[in-house]
Amino acid sequence: MALTRLNNQALPAGSVLQVKTFKTTTQGTITGAAGAWGDILTGSITPNSTSSTIYITGHTMLSNPGTGLELGIKIVRGSTDFFIGDNGSNNSQTEATLGNKIAGSSENYVTWTPSWHCYDTPNTTSAVTYKLQAYGSESQNINLNRPRDDTNADYVFKGITSLILMEIAG
Repeated sequence: MALTRLNNQALPAGSVLQVKTFKTTTQGTITGAAGAWGDILTGSITPNSTSSTIYITGHTMLSNPGTGLELGIKIVRGSTDFFIGDNGSNNSQTEATLGNKIAGSSENYVTWTPSWHCYDTPNTTSAVTYKLQAYGSESQNINLNRPRDDTNADYVFKGITSLILMEIAG
């Protein structure tokens, strides 16, 4: 019996058409300043159809280099914010962000390891680039894939940051 090859147009809505994965184990810092977002990881995908949805997920490890730092992450398409909420009555409009405050000078080995999910409908068959970005308050750098204290010891854990892009048939 011969195998029949299906093209993407023959698959029903909701089918996963392609998956692109990106990761970094690099340990370093992301320069953050009040109101500025720094790039962590970038990935791109070329949709097969303008009706496709891109499901975006991933994981990162961040830590505080000082005390009292607020951390946030978000996903942008190119340089454009998307997946934003309604501004309500007097609230600021928010992006697809997560936030955490790691405070205290004794937290040398504390890390923030969020996993996140969102989706986009870019309405194109051209390559689409997504960036994971981080924000640090008080003009402090943010540690990536490591705790603040980078001592070489078995109780110091190192991490990985990933970005996964999945095209879903529309």
